[in-house]
Amino acid sequence: GALLEVLAEGGGKSLVLTAKKQKLQDRDWSPHFAVDTIAKDLGYVMALAMESGLESRMGASAADLFRTASQAGLGQLDFSAVAEAARRRID
Repeated sequence: GALLEVLAEGGGKSLVLTAKKQKLQDRDWSPHFAVDTIAKDLGYVMALAMESGLESRMGASAADLFRTASQAGLGQLDFSAVAEAARRRID
């Protein structure tokens, strides 16, 4: 809805948002790149960051959101389904 329109025209404009905008509006979570796969990859990234003594608050937030989406049963859906996990946190 309105949030996607603002992001699509403002500072949040990106190739990913442009590609996923219609799927987000339609709540079409058919997979192109699954939540579980990104959650796994973010786990590796966070482990490497810790081993290197680096802190990544954004990485930790992203990993947490994808982990939450996976635990909510959204793991086999497209990574854009994290919008649904975020929406559920807000509601």
